[in-house]
Formats: sequence, structure tokens, C-alpha cells
Amino acid sequence: MSKLRIARAGNSFLYLSELEKLGPFKSKDDSTTRVRAYIDAWTRKQLFNQRAAQEAEVDESEMQRRLTEYRNSLVEFQFQKNYLKQHLNTEVSEKEISEYYTAHSDNFMLRQNIIKASFIQAPIQAPKTDRLKKLLLSAEEKDLEELKDYCVRYSEAYHLGTEWVEFNKLVGNSPMKNIPDKIQFLRSHPYYETTDSKFIYILRVSEYRISNSPMPLEFARDEIENIILNKRKAEVIKKLEEEIYASSVKKNEIEIFNR
Repeated sequence: MSKLRIARAGNSFLYLSELEKLGPFKSKDDSTTRVRAYIDAWTRKQLFNQRAAQEAEVDESEMQRRLTEYRNSLVEFQFQKNYLKQHLNTEVSEKEISEYYTAHSDNFMLRQNIIKASFIQAPIQAPKTDRLKKLLLSAEEKDLEELKDYCVRYSEAYHLGTEWVEFNKLVGNSPMKNIPDKIQFLRSHPYYETTDSKFIYILRVSEYRISNSPMPLEFARDEIENIILNKRKAEVIKKLEEEIYASSVKKNEIEIFNR
């Protein structure tokens, strides 16, 4: 049944088996719409490819060379992927990260202002917005729990984390995004409130780092971990290449012919 022809475009045929991959469908109308769209797209692509094959000036030997290179690249990629999965140590210790950061500290300079902060965007009509300042400035556990509960129930958006975040991203949907001198703002406003026609925005900054200053290790950790892993990958593959080459030499599989 899956060999049933559904459409023809020039000398190409579309079979039912290919359409079966589109499901599941939400409804009969959804099925009809998506199938028709697929058939239309398939028909146009087949006709275009056939016209290109007829009229394009193609160097067949060059085309074959490129296809061979492309196939070899895919095979090599899959081989390396499988080999790395079996042989790559993906555990990166805090000591390795710290040592790399210390040795390459000049490479980890901030390109943006970052902060550790709490940020709340709440509707102006939300209850007890005047209490938010007290809750944000409090170090009491019960006040933190009350603050979290308030944010879940009433806020449009909030961030109460202790991790470093980009200042621009955190306040990107608030009037604070338009502050002209953000560095001076951070230096002089550990606490800030503002409003627009719909919301009140409250920011409490506990720490900040300005652009072009050293990046905190916490903020650089993920990047350093990726650098270390990529370096390991390169070393593992280089070692594999050397082993394959040495084995081939030993087996007399390499021969250079003099011209």
C-alpha cells in the first residue's frame, strides 16, 4: 500500500510512504491542509531540480569529486563522533577550570555589564507593591519565601537568582533598557524603581561588573569547560590519526611511487 503513487512531477513520483511521515494530524482538515502543502512543495522542488539538471552546465568530473569529498566528510564526522563518544573524558574538574582561567585571564574580559540582582515586573494594579522593597532588601528567609510567593502569584516577570546575568537582557523589557549611561547607573543605584503605563519595575543589585573588566570565574565557567573539552577532542582525534598512520606503516599499507 505504501508504494501507491500520490503525485508525479516530470519523471519523479511521490509515494504514500513519504506522506505517512507527516502525521499525526490534529484533525481531518489539518491532514488535508498539510498534505496539500507538502505535495505542492514537493512538486515545485522536483520540477526545479529537473530543469536545473537539463540546463545547468555541469562538469561531471568536478561534480563527482565534490560528491566524494562530501561523502568522505560525512563518514569522517560520524566516525569521529562515535569514537569520541567511547573515548573522550567529558569530566572537567573545578581545578582544571580555575587553572585555565588563571593562565588565560586576559582572554576573559567582559563585553557587557553583568549583575547579580533581583528584578520584578508587576502590574501597577497588583496588591502590596509597596511591600516589595522591604522584601527585596530583607535577608530573612521568611521574607524571601514571601517574595517568591508574591512573584509567582502577581508578577508579569521576575528573576530572583544569585547567578551572574547580563544587565541588558535582564531589564530588556523595561524602561531601564533606555538608560543612557548604564555604568554610572549601576554605580549609583543598588536599588531602583520605575513605572510605565502598565507595570512597576523594581531592581535590586547585589553585585555588578562593568564591560571591559575581568570576567568573574563563575560567568566564564561554561566557556572554559567547552574550551577544555574541545582541546581534548582535538588531542583524542590527533592521537587516533597517528595510531591509524602508524598501524598502516607497520602493515606496509603505504606506498609512495616515484614519477
